[in-house]
Amino acid sequence: MTEYIINVENDTHFPILLDGTYITDGQFNSLPSEISPNGPASIRLSTNPGKPGGGINAGNAWVFNLPAKQVWNVATGYGLITGNPVKRQVGVVESNDPQDGAEAAGTGDKITSSSVFTDNEGNKFELAAEATLSPTIIKFTVVPQDGE
Repeated sequence: MTEYIINVENDTHFPILLDGTYITDGQFNSLPSEISPNGPASIRLSTNPGKPGGGINAGNAWVFNLPAKQVWNVATGYGLITGNPVKRQVGVVESNDPQDGAEAAGTGDKITSSSVFTDNEGNKFELAAEATLSPTIIKFTVVPQDGE
């Protein structure tokens, strides 16, 4: 059994809520239902012990609940291809479908929200997500809009 740990950094002041799960290979060992504002979390997966040579193919959908009933949907994906060497994958995509996250797992990727949001003080901002492999981190950040 091979374990795969993805560290998540929520560098925003918004909670991120789990909105769906998709998995075809492997298993979730721990998965937060919410990632607190400005907080870290970990997602732990592993290969199935009863399936030698099996990998991991999984995704999650997340939703940011923002001021004034605004939302941002993002999906994250994780893959692990067994072999020598083991190949780890991670990715992000703007979507409310966890399967889209799983399909993005090999891309790494950095995305910015397609919408511009407004906070309670009227400041405009976007949200961004970045997935990196070395180290394996998914990071969510606020992108202020210049001149607003």
